[in-house]
Amino acid sequence: MAYKNNIPQPGDKKNETQLDLLNNFAAIKTLVDINHETFDITNQGKHLKVDLTNQTAAPPTSAANEVTLYSNAGQLCLSNNGGAEVDVTTATIAATGRCKLPCGLEMKWGSGTLGATVTDVVVPFAAAFTANCFNVQLTTSNRASTEERDWIISAANLTAANFTVLRSSHWNGNIVTFTWLAIGD
Repeated sequence: MAYKNNIPQPGDKKNETQLDLLNNFAAIKTLVDINHETFDITNQGKHLKVDLTNQTAAPPTSAANEVTLYSNAGQLCLSNNGGAEVDVTTATIAATGRCKLPCGLEMKWGSGTLGATVTDVVVPFAAAFTANCFNVQLTTSNRASTEERDWIISAANLTAANFTVLRSSHWNGNIVTFTWLAIGD
């Protein structure tokens, strides 16, 4: 039952096109029933799920003030106003990892150590941000130490490739372990 998009024609007789029209309605219902609620129910026309075919070419473009959502190599991507592709599902879920956010920002995280006599250490990102590192949050993680709350550490010299952890020299003599969370683009 193939859909016929050019029926009925002005000269067609009802009894000649009735079967074609019925087949068209059946084809439309088959189409709507794939991933949608069916006709004549409360949620008719709403999506049950969305299947996206893989887009192997350049990202589809959208008009001004629109967003295009599509699949590329099995990842959910979007572009807005015909802009660059933003992969919103790729992530490295590990102790040191990263993830892309739908707005185009990227989060990275990990941990590090300041030696007993070291007041600063450069922490490289496993993969640099494309342009900027906007912020780094640090948390000391020496859980067994009673002096943990006394260590003062801060992030400085933020670049797309790394940042520096600084420690108050007053507390030298203790190893400081820390976790970090960075956000950039």
